Amino acid sequence: MMAFPWIDGDGVQRILDTPAPIEAEYTRCRQQLLDLAPQLKDGDDAVYLRIRPTAVRLRDCIAQLAQDLGRWNAEWEQEIRRLAIEASTEIGGFMAEARYLSALHRCYDQHAEQMRCTPDPSLPPSVEQMQVLTEQARRSNSHFSPPETFDEAHSCLISKPATNRILLATPAKTFEWRDLDGYRHQLRSVTPIEEAYIRVVDKMVKLLTDIAQDDVRKCAIGLEKIQLCKADITIIQHTGTEWTQFILKQDRDEFASTLRILEHNDGHAE
Repeated sequence: MMAFPWIDGDGVQRILDTPAPIEAEYTRCRQQLLDLAPQLKDGDDAVYLRIRPTAVRLRDCIAQLAQDLGRWNAEWEQEIRRLAIEASTEIGGFMAEARYLSALHRCYDQHAEQMRCTPDPSLPPSVEQMQVLTEQARRSNSHFSPPETFDEAHSCLISKPATNRILLATPAKTFEWRDLDGYRHQLRSVTPIEEAYIRVVDKMVKLLTDIAQDDVRKCAIGLEKIQLCKADITIIQHTGTEWTQFILKQDRDEFASTLRILEHNDGHAE
């Protein structure tokens, strides 16, 4: 956001995030000077000398306001260029996360395809499996022991909540999700939410061309569209947190049920 220092016509220091006050004062002074035009051009000397100080003040004010607007435009363009660079870097981070999620989803697609074929216990891990497992080890700052087979890699994926994308059992309660278009879904996996994230990131990637425009106004429009995408990303991330809380609650409820049974049995196996 711009923080443009400006002294208005009353000598008050103001910090602006829009040029509207400068433009409004410019328009007002311009019109006041134009209103004096007939007297300045056709009035007698007495009239001319009487209104000349006012006309000079308005003329000087208009010139100063024009300079202020020029300074605003220069700083605004500089700010837009800075924001474009910042947005490009931020989108790079979103892209990395989208690539990770896409690879994770492909791991499960590959496993489903493998299950439809004759299982091969000697099949090596896929590129996507290794990519996801390596990245997850980095994120959790844990030691990574590369799996030797495809099945071993899949077992590693499903053993960790962060990479487990197996559907919830049918009898289990589903997660209610309203997507970005307002449609409601009953989910048994976080995957559709992550796919929504990937789609929004794809939109942002396409907007990189817009914010690289030489035309600063087109660049600004591109930045506005990216801000809308970032708002969607925030919504999706919040939904992801709600999903995690939902799964954790189900897990805690399951343990609570088990404990109640054990307490009811009073230590006796049935």
